[in-house]
Amino acid sequence: MPLFRAWAWRIATADAKDSLRRNRMTGLLDRVFDATDVMSIHSWLPLCLRLRRALNFSKGKMMKNQIQTLGWWMRRTVGRAMVDVAPFYTEVIGLPLVRAYGDFLILVWAGEDLIFEVKTDDPAHREQSDPATAACIPVLRSHDLAATRARMASFGYHPVTEEMSEWGRTLFYLGPDALIIGFEERSDNSPHQADREALASWRAGPPVLGALPPLPAGLHYLSRVIRRVADVASVASFYRDTMGLEDRGYEGASVIFSLGDAVTLEVAPGGVSQPIPGDREELPDSYILRIHDFDGVMAGLVARGTTFNGELIVWEGTTYLRYLQDPEGHLTGIEERRPNHDYLEDIAAEQRWAARQA
Repeated sequence: MPLFRAWAWRIATADAKDSLRRNRMTGLLDRVFDATDVMSIHSWLPLCLRLRRALNFSKGKMMKNQIQTLGWWMRRTVGRAMVDVAPFYTEVIGLPLVRAYGDFLILVWAGEDLIFEVKTDDPAHREQSDPATAACIPVLRSHDLAATRARMASFGYHPVTEEMSEWGRTLFYLGPDALIIGFEERSDNSPHQADREALASWRAGPPVLGALPPLPAGLHYLSRVIRRVADVASVASFYRDTMGLEDRGYEGASVIFSLGDAVTLEVAPGGVSQPIPGDREELPDSYILRIHDFDGVMAGLVARGTTFNGELIVWEGTTYLRYLQDPEGHLTGIEERRPNHDYLEDIAAEQRWAARQA
């Protein structure tokens, strides 16, 4: 037994460069050994390697390397029929319909490989009609904000407020579901990495997804998640140190993180305290990151003491989804869809990920 523990410890902590990380991993190993009587080399070698990946995550590498991009936006409305809500997304904004399920769920394309889901049959709803306090706001990037404004106005929609920053302007609209959506245009001279990447992508050609119709003139993709919180420092620490997102620095009073590709998470002030949701279905807006190596990422999150919300969700043995909970109870989903899906967005995402890894 002592010899086997020493062998497992050497494998799991091979990348540890300081005593703090070695001690953390040793403690994990001790708890695992004490919890089971199974001691075969065949069962423990994969575990030791998984713990080693967890250690790599604790060094800040795992999540950044395994996020592909923002994959899904989940919008839930209550007390409104889909026939009254869907035209706002498909006709007013002009997001192409990808799939529909009955009269309660539509999936529309929001640029790149991103799916925007609108659902009308979930039971709970929280107020998110004020852009200054809404806990989670999707923002689409426009390279011609004047054209976007004109399109919205032609359907009778006008901004409820506008937000200016040093490098851009954002228009916020209230939809028929009493939820906020934003459109931003960023300066071509912005020094921010996400803006430079988005501009290069746009100049290479508008986004395409299979045979779907193109997005309206100037509209590019869902580029920013605004997360309004009560304590910016505490929540930002979670996304940086526990989730391991890449910190892109400050813009004004907000902290900016990368969500893969040229998508950013803005941890912004102005949020109000709300009860921690018992389930994702209680939230009007939430999002899911498309990741790779779900097992490795989860091992790292567990090692860092992450709080999860709800149970692991598995579909057809190829899709794995789990929600994480930040210090104020806001949720972030992480999902891996393994090959063999027939969906346009999954095929395109797999192709892009393979090209990135080549």
